[in-house]
Amino acid sequence: MPRPRRTEVIVVPLKLWLIPGRDDDLITYFQHIPAGQRAAAVLRAMRGGLQNQPAAPTEQEEANSILDSLGELWA
Repeated sequence: MPRPRRTEVIVVPLKLWLIPGRDDDLITYFQHIPAGQRAAAVLRAMRGGLQNQPAAPTEQEEANSILDSLGELWA
């Protein structure tokens, strides 16, 4: 049974340039993904990575950072 057709889709073209020696882990990762499953694997990897990102700084933290930077200029 075919999948139901989606009414709205956003297409995001993506092209990666992987350099042997620097990106060997990613090259190996992509080589082991079965045909037709690359997009799903990239989505899983991105979602997993997004969960590990630090929280956005608060306004107070941003203000402190700016003040610290200004203090370094005058030091």
